[in-house]
Amino acid sequence: MTIYITQGRYTDQAIQGFVAKPEDRAAQARKLFKSAGGKMIAYYVTLGEYDFLVISEGKDLTNLV
Repeated sequence: MTIYITQGRYTDQAIQGFVAKPEDRAAQARKLFKSAGGKMIAYYVTLGEYDFLVISEGKDLTNLV
């Protein structure tokens, strides 16, 4: 299987939602990857240009984009 490293940024609206309703975001992301036939290996919140980094694996996860 192919390993993917994905970085991304949250919108201001998403961050406000995270603060208003805290929950385990990694659990939701795992479900998303599993539904696409992949597996999320790791999820990190980061500082700097990007807000998060995800390491995942799968045969073809391009349908998640």
